[in-house]
Order: sequence, then C-alpha cells, then structure tokens
Amino acid sequence: ETLLLISSIFTAFAIYYFYKRSKIIGTIVIFTFIIPVVVSAILIFTPISYFNFMDTFTQSFSQKDGYVTGDTAGYGLKEAIEYLDLKPGDQIIDATLGGGGHASAIVEKIAPDGKVLGIELDRELLKKLKVKIQNSKFKNNVMLVNDSYANVKKICREYNFKPNGILFDLGLSSWHYERSGRGFSFKREEPLDMRFAEGKEKILTAAGIINTYSKEELEKILREYGEEQFSQSIADNIVKARKEKPIMTTGDLVEAIRYSVPDWYKKRKIHFATKIFQAL
Repeated sequence: ETLLLISSIFTAFAIYYFYKRSKIIGTIVIFTFIIPVVVSAILIFTPISYFNFMDTFTQSFSQKDGYVTGDTAGYGLKEAIEYLDLKPGDQIIDATLGGGGHASAIVEKIAPDGKVLGIELDRELLKKLKVKIQNSKFKNNVMLVNDSYANVKKICREYNFKPNGILFDLGLSSWHYERSGRGFSFKREEPLDMRFAEGKEKILTAAGIINTYSKEELEKILREYGEEQFSQSIADNIVKARKEKPIMTTGDLVEAIRYSVPDWYKKRKIHFATKIFQAL
C-alpha cells in the first residue's frame, strides 16, 4: 500500500511535468505509469475483497452470533426425510443425535412400531434428551446410546439393531455454543474446553492444545483445519502470549489472535477469530 501511494504521487508529478511540455509525450507517460499503478492496486486490494467475499460466502450459512456453525436440524431436514424413504416400522440410526431435531421428525414417520437408535457422544446433552423423550409419546420408539458414531457397527451388534437407514448430521449443535459453557464460541468469555465428551479426563482440551503444542504443530492445525492465511503469525503470537501466562479462556485466545493479524482483517464481516475456533 505504501509503494502504491508513492507510485501514485510520482505518477501525478510525472504526468503534470511531461504533459505540460508535450501532450504526445504526456500521453505516453500516462500509459507508461498508470498501467503499473492500476495493476499494483489490483494486486494489493483484490485479494482483500476476494477473501472478504469468499469468507462471507462460505460462512454465511454457518456463522451466526459468533458461531462457526449452528443447529443444523432445520437445514436439509426435508431432504433427509425424503432420501431415507421412511416407512412405518423402519429402524433408523441417528448417528449424531444432538438436540434431537432429526430424530423427532423421523420417529413420527416410522411410528408406531419403528425405532430410532440415537447416538450422542456428549453425556450432558444426552441427559437432557432422555428427560425430553421420557415425557414424549414416542418414549418406547427411541433408544439412546452415549457413544461416538465411529463405533456404529459395534453399537448395532450390542443392541441387535438392523437399520433400514442411517443419518449423519455432522457439525455442532447450537446448544454447544449457547449453553454448554465450554468455549465453543468466541462471543462468550468461557473456559477454553471444546470437548464433546466432558468429564473424560483423558481427552485433551482446547486449552491443553493451545498451551502445550509446539509452534509448528499449532501452525499446521490452524492452516489445515482452519484454512487460516495468517496461521504462522497467530501460532507465533500464541506461543509468545502463553509464556507470559497460560491461555485458558476464549477471551485470552481472541486477544492473542487480535495482535497477530492486520487491521483490515479485523474489519471484515467475519470475525477474525472464526477460523481459529473452527480449527480447534
């Protein structure tokens, strides 16, 4: 940007000087200097506009009130029901139960004899669903399992469940962002946890990653999982910040990111910490 400013000033003086002496020479000078300046402006400013556009486009479906994604029960629900081709008596697996939105719609289609086997890794979320289902008329049509969808084959064997269809709704539910208190959203000051299976001590927290991984490991995570263009400077600043004090909350992490990116990056529609939280 500085070079562009200098070039513009120099071009203005050159055009004035030569055009005053000769219109022909002045015209030649105009094209000689203007074209490089215009090309420089395009190279400098187009990437910003491009990244702004792409970020807005790719995140517009997912970012809401500081979330990387939201409750997806309303998105594609009609299509999911259609493609599953549900019939009364079917046995269906909801491999990512979440808030139970898809399971509720499915069980209505397969009742009274059909069953939904719902798999949910988050124990706290599953407890809330159990209460909801026990007060529902479909309580005998739903089976709940606290496990990961990665173990779906083992779960089917254990419960002797032979599904007609399986639904995977990959992503985070709005409950995790709004009410879990685990630091999934940068809009709230919360502990930097981000674990789905809370209470399992062996699972590393986001704070554990941020405070113990090497700069190279952090940079790789931010670049590969967040597609963050400033992954190097952010990883470098995180390592510097944690030397002064551990990065334990969402606010601590946001501040470390804030000092790692240029001003224009902070003025975009998409929050500058979005891709980092996405990566973690």
